[in-house]
Amino acid sequence: MEMRPLAHRIAAVAARRLAGDARALALLDAAPRERRVLVRSVPAAPRTLVARELCRRRAHQGARVRYLCLSDAAAAEVDRRFATARRHGADVRAWPVRRLVAHLAADPRLATAAEFARLRAANLLSAPARRLDLLVVDGAEDFDAADWALVRRLAQDAELWAFWDPAQAFWSDRPLPPDLFRGAAHLDLPASRALPSGLRNALAAYADDAAAIPVTTGDGLWLRIVDAKDPRPTLARIVAGLVDAGIGGHHVAVLSVAGRYRATPFAAPRAGVEVRAADAPDAHRHLVTDTVLRHKGSMRSVVVLHDLARGTPRYATRMRIALASATALAIVVATDADMAFDPRLLAGEGGTFEATSSSSPRHVA
Repeated sequence: MEMRPLAHRIAAVAARRLAGDARALALLDAAPRERRVLVRSVPAAPRTLVARELCRRRAHQGARVRYLCLSDAAAAEVDRRFATARRHGADVRAWPVRRLVAHLAADPRLATAAEFARLRAANLLSAPARRLDLLVVDGAEDFDAADWALVRRLAQDAELWAFWDPAQAFWSDRPLPPDLFRGAAHLDLPASRALPSGLRNALAAYADDAAAIPVTTGDGLWLRIVDAKDPRPTLARIVAGLVDAGIGGHHVAVLSVAGRYRATPFAAPRAGVEVRAADAPDAHRHLVTDTVLRHKGSMRSVVVLHDLARGTPRYATRMRIALASATALAIVVATDADMAFDPRLLAGEGGTFEATSSSSPRHVA
């Protein structure tokens, strides 16, 4: 398939998402005003958008609001979008939970998980904090017991909303604290209808209870077979093809599924294309290369997945998290060994994918 129309297809998906986002935000209009609200989400649902809009609306009404998540990258993106509200006097901020602890306790060691867990016993969460009116937790499936200790403290006198997606729960030992949400109002947030069919099918295929069968054909999903010895030239060609097709680097993320590559696996493919880690302050302006888990909670129009996690713990969950971060197109860069390990990547009847030696991936419709 010619790459040039891809920019138009991504714009069309974005337009459809706007309509879908309006429907999702209607959940806030109908939501009960309770002290505890638990919103169950699914992969590809616009949960961060809804959580962010909840914060913005309540802050506009004069509430003191804080948004918490685990990821530095996701918190930075959300906080950047709060900047306009703050310029108009709203008291709303987004924090990665452990950096907020470090800020409150004036102890930078607490920004790391190990120090947070170890020093929590030393009562370092007792630093004074101003009262909140609303606390919003996004990605509640990522919070561990120490994270919830801070949430309990901050939400003592505040409303608490938690958005969670059990299908994206990577750590099996991080349950929601049942006593904190006893009697909470429960809401459901469905997946975006704008999601291309190929991505929708792939997310379903990597569900925990799904049979490992080839993903059915559909728009929004491509596969490239690469030499296991060095996938970097293929990654560079794919990104160069996207850039040549008019896809700005800020729409693209190249993610290591297994988590072995935090740094870029290739040089910037075109003059003027700069590469950043997911948590860089200006990541929203540039192409991102990082690991799937460090990028979790952030979205890009196009996500290129490499370094597949065959043989690593929770492979299907890693793939589900990775695919859920794409809004228009996921390109899976796989080796023959990856294909042998994961039958979902095999072409199904009629041809789901085409492996090609050309410089750009081609979708088989």
